[in-house]
Parts: sequence; structure tokens; C-alpha cells
Amino acid sequence: MESGDETYPNVSELSAAFSLNRHFTHPRLVPIQKFDSNLLSESDVEVLDEILKEYGSKEFTELKLITHAMPAYDNVWVSNVSKKSFPMSFEDFFEDDENAVNGTLEEMKENLLLKRYLAK
Repeated sequence: MESGDETYPNVSELSAAFSLNRHFTHPRLVPIQKFDSNLLSESDVEVLDEILKEYGSKEFTELKLITHAMPAYDNVWVSNVSKKSFPMSFEDFFEDDENAVNGTLEEMKENLLLKRYLAK
């Protein structure tokens, strides 16, 4: 996806929802508005619970080892440059499940259309 793609929120939308706290080693997004859990579906909550159960108690170094073993990381890593970060393709995170990529992208597009329609 390119930055002009409709599925990405624009900077002003993100700025309205989050502030950036740079007082930590790794900057943190801080929500500006109170979270409304009613916006999540039952399946959203189930997935978030599974993620918290599997990864919620892991230290940064453990999470780093897990993420650096992913194809998305391997596909962009270049060891002979001084740059410390590289842009990753969203699709690479779903490399092992081609249907997940297509379904996820379609869902993102649908959600954006719904958001635009309901915001009017």
C-alpha cells in the first residue's frame, strides 16, 4: 500500500485520537479520548484477549525475538547499512495465509467506508 491509499487514516485523524509521549525510550501513543469498548465486536474482544494471554506478560526482549523471527522482518532487514528501521509491508505479516491478507484488506476498506458514511 502506498501512503495515499484510502485505507490509511490521515495524520489529522490520528492526531485527534492520540498524542505522542516521547519521555520513554520507545515513544508511546496516548489516547486523547476515552475508549468506548462498545465499538468492539465480540470477535474483536476474543482476539484481543488471546493476544494479551499469549504476549501480555512478555518482556520487550522476548517480543523483539518473536517479531524479528517473522518473515516481515526478514524481508526488509539489511545488515550492512546504518539505518535502524525499515518500512515493512502489511501483507508480509500474513505471508503464510494468503486468504488472511485479502480478507483483512477488504475488511479495512469496508470499515473505512462505514466510518465515512456514519461520520456524516
